[in-house]
Amino acid sequence: MIPAQCLLTVQVWNPCFDVTPGELIEGIITEEGGVPRDTATGKHKVADFMAARAQALAKVNGVNEVVNGVEANGTAAGTKSSSSSVSALDSAGVVSFLSARPDLAARVGPPGSEGGWTVREVGDGNINFVYIVQGPSGGVCVKQSLPYVRCVGEGWPLSQDRCRIEAEALRLEHKLCPQHVPEVYLFDPSNSVIVMQLLGPPNTILRHAIVKGEIYPKVAHHVGVFLADTLFNTSLLAMDTHKFREMVVQFTNPDLCALTEQVIFTDPYTQAPLNRWTTPQLDDAAAGLRSDIEAKAAISVLKRKFCQHADALVHGDLHTGSIMVTPETSMMIDPEFAYVGPLAFDPAKIIGEFIIPYFASDGHEASEGPGSRSKQRAWLLRSIVEVWETFAAR
Repeated sequence: MIPAQCLLTVQVWNPCFDVTPGELIEGIITEEGGVPRDTATGKHKVADFMAARAQALAKVNGVNEVVNGVEANGTAAGTKSSSSSVSALDSAGVVSFLSARPDLAARVGPPGSEGGWTVREVGDGNINFVYIVQGPSGGVCVKQSLPYVRCVGEGWPLSQDRCRIEAEALRLEHKLCPQHVPEVYLFDPSNSVIVMQLLGPPNTILRHAIVKGEIYPKVAHHVGVFLADTLFNTSLLAMDTHKFREMVVQFTNPDLCALTEQVIFTDPYTQAPLNRWTTPQLDDAAAGLRSDIEAKAAISVLKRKFCQHADALVHGDLHTGSIMVTPETSMMIDPEFAYVGPLAFDPAKIIGEFIIPYFASDGHEASEGPGSRSKQRAWLLRSIVEVWETFAAR
């Protein structure tokens, strides 16, 4: 039994240790291969393994540069520099991409109108690039997923298969709940691009609206309908076992699941470089969470459920930044974290997203005046109840 004080001072996730002598361990198995033991010294060749891995990655990146025609002194027109096998589109590249596909171009404008199209990069998320393209005939949304986390760069790689997963999840969710999911017009795996229905003004991101103090009375009901229609119809309550197992394979999403495991189920409970909080006001609260043994035990149970329970196709990232709203409509977007997981995950996540601004409203009132957020607080509490009751009743 490890004394409790170790948990307060040692920054480890699971405070348990393997006491097997190193000379009795033949090798260390990792997701990148095996690390053998040097029979002469008894030590494991970790340094050699890491060096070989670095050389292999350098060779792969070099091949990708040749394949893409990327020279050391420049990149192709219409792209941004990237060492990956997919070239990042810029505004000119987006226009060229759409112009080469007449059925998509027609949604923006007639032939020859490309010079008058407007292209805006509006991605405010952490991972992808999103362009709004508009012209005389309307517009489309173009989303590109590069093989790394956008807000970090190539130092945090991600699988480009997440683009396929998002496109297929959107198509399935649109089929099951068309009134609350945008339509996909094209998925191009070679460029990791999805072209979809444009949600133009007055659509706004729900998170931004909440920060401004706005209220959307219909969004909770819409979210409940979306959850019921998508989760029920992708579970064994509605599917036969063969199709269900095929779906599990189709939406296996290890990279994005690992990201969720890190930022939701791991990092907040220990010292982690990506953790952020208001300092010094919340320093004691953050330290208290890191030292809360019961909380760590409880989150470990939830993490196990997240990893092991395959109940239904979950959106995986259903927060207020993934919902576009008007006073009459709500659209669920960005399901790139989709996978077959615990049915309760999506409802719990969006309910938590209503709880956070409820408690944050005190801070807004400090600058806006006492009682300025009272109506919004009441709406947020009603929304929590209505999401669950709509989901359960439907």
